Amino acid sequence: MRKKSVSVSLVLSTAPFNVVFRRSLVGANLQAWYNVVAMVATVQLANQRDRFVWGLHQNGVFSVNV
Repeated sequence: MRKKSVSVSLVLSTAPFNVVFRRSLVGANLQAWYNVVAMVATVQLANQRDRFVWGLHQNGVFSVNV
């Protein structure tokens, strides 16, 4: 599949990920790609509404005192 725009779930459903780069990845760029793959390989997508969680507060909610 060589499409410019596909869904994240479709890409993550293939193993290995069905991603094509215009140029070869070498050295630090290849290592960076492996790091990205390692981070997203275990992501579980659900058919639910997205929600944002602020990781810098224990309760996950961001607030500003005015």
